[in-house]
Amino acid sequence: MLLESKVLKDLRDFEKMKNNCKCEDVYYCRGCRAIAYAITGNYMAKDPMCFKEYIKEEEKEPRVIRRW
Repeated sequence: MLLESKVLKDLRDFEKMKNNCKCEDVYYCRGCRAIAYAITGNYMAKDPMCFKEYIKEEEKEPRVIRRW
C-alpha cells in the first residue's frame, strides 16, 4: 500500500516537485507539504512559508535519502 500510493510516489519524485514548486532548492529542503496543502489545497504546491532567503548559499547541503 505505501509503495503504490500516488501521494507518496509524488512526494518521492523530486523532479515533479521541482516543476510544481519552481524552486531549485527542492533537493535540499522540499518545503513543508502540510503547510502547502493547508493553505493552497495542493500538497505539491510551493511552500508559502518558505524561509530560503534566510539561508546562506554556503550553508546548504543536499540531504541523503535512502531507498531500499
